[in-house]
Amino acid sequence: MIDISALLYLVQDNEELKYRLLSLVEFTTEDIEIKEPKEFLSLLDVVEDETLDSLIDDNERIKQLLQEVNDWEQDKKTSAEYEKFCTKVLKILFLNDLTLWRKQQKSNDDLYRFDVICKIKDDVT
Repeated sequence: MIDISALLYLVQDNEELKYRLLSLVEFTTEDIEIKEPKEFLSLLDVVEDETLDSLIDDNERIKQLLQEVNDWEQDKKTSAEYEKFCTKVLKILFLNDLTLWRKQQKSNDDLYRFDVICKIKDDVT
């Protein structure tokens, strides 16, 4: 269970989210002590070196990617541009899980392919 003090902690550095939260509660929050929700953050797999800011940054990055997808003008873009965009999306979405990204230019059978090859990071389970 997460209480209002934990929610206030989570939104303290984001004015828009803070405003939204405060608009939902029907009481004053001025006297509430803001506490870090360690148990809740552990459920989200937020480790010590990963701050809440990085989670917000990731969320913003994903929003930007979604906007790019929505704004994509299919008839004005080439397939090569789409391929580059898809690779960019994959690299961002799997930043914490995959590494050593490479483009495969040819297969062993001398077929021309443009696949993306990457390795699962060692510490990912």
